[in-house]
Amino acid sequence: MPSDDASLTRHLDTLYPLACVLAGPDAADTLLRHAYERAAETPPDARPEDTQGWLLRLLVDTRAQAPDPAHSHPRQHAHTLRRDVAERTVARVLPVAFAAGSEEERLVLTLDVLDAPIDTLAQALNTPPDAAADTRSQAWSALQDRLRNSLHGPERALVEETMSQELLRSALREDLTARFQSPPASLRSVLNAIEERAEEQVDTAPTAASPSTSPEEEGTPSGANDPADTAGGTRRRVFGGVLLLVVAIGIAYGVSRLQPSSPPSSTAPDLPSLSARAADTLRPTYETADPAAAQAFIRTTWQRRIATPSVTGATLQGVGVLRVGESGVPAFVFAEDDGTESITVLAFSYAVVDQLGDQVQLDASLRDDLAENEAPIPRTSDGQAVVLWRHRADILVAVAPHLAPDALRSRLVPQADSVR
Repeated sequence: MPSDDASLTRHLDTLYPLACVLAGPDAADTLLRHAYERAAETPPDARPEDTQGWLLRLLVDTRAQAPDPAHSHPRQHAHTLRRDVAERTVARVLPVAFAAGSEEERLVLTLDVLDAPIDTLAQALNTPPDAAADTRSQAWSALQDRLRNSLHGPERALVEETMSQELLRSALREDLTARFQSPPASLRSVLNAIEERAEEQVDTAPTAASPSTSPEEEGTPSGANDPADTAGGTRRRVFGGVLLLVVAIGIAYGVSRLQPSSPPSSTAPDLPSLSARAADTLRPTYETADPAAAQAFIRTTWQRRIATPSVTGATLQGVGVLRVGESGVPAFVFAEDDGTESITVLAFSYAVVDQLGDQVQLDASLRDDLAENEAPIPRTSDGQAVVLWRHRADILVAVAPHLAPDALRSRLVPQADSVR
């Protein structure tokens, strides 16, 4: 084995960024492997004195001569970098473009990213489905225009080139989910009380007309012929009805999207227990020590943007997956630098927990504890140290059987917020 000074891999930190720029993060490993295979064919004594410059030249030549048809289109591989930068740019300016729209536009866009069917949107707007579809299309066009007008020069050109409406829709969904994660616990109690009072009124209401009510009065709404029933009054009643409908739809969709649709089974494990039991069996299915590569793999596989956490004194081994029902939860697997023990960080989210339904519990007290962003919560579950914290809409759970909870918490490095 060559010494560290003679090894060609000592230049890897310089070569890897270049490979990512040339071929994209997903193909950078392959490009570097081919370049190093060519370099290894040259005996050490025959290599130029400037090995770094020589390797850089080999990398560029390998990129240009790659037989893979995909490598023959530089724009195709540059697209990964360009799209990533465009997504970050959109994430930065999208909240302003969204907030600058009219109330109706914000309503339409929010319902659409929550996957409300066109009939529901039509009811909210009190219009036929065809008109609602036109309104929805106009709302997206207006949002795109505001987004475009807030950018200039290369930023604007890059976003126009790479961002489709579907990517914009996904970005808006992510932003809204992060901003309005779940309704306050007190709100559910208030709404339940309103519903209970309404049910009590229905139960106690007379089922037949009062004897003092004449057939004419019973069949004719009070005040139907009142001159005060003007067009303005009619519009107020219609507006009030639409407003109530919109509130009802918003509550229904918000609760259904951000809270479990039914109470979790008492036999289902809570989130810390589920994570503690799974951590021992998780192994990397995608091996990498590069946090950016792990992040890109998760974004490609799960369409989720999760910053790779850091653990002091441990090295990233790769990304594994916890299978729960039909859902897959990504997990970062770390190895201790001074031993064989491992530390696992599972990346749940509020949406994933809701999808799991009665397969896992996130009790109210823990949900309240997670209300503060980036505030680690140490616990012991099934004899293992568990630390939970929230990063926007993500719920991360670190598990380390060989550490105390406080020791594990002290070694976790907060995530970089720039991933969003």
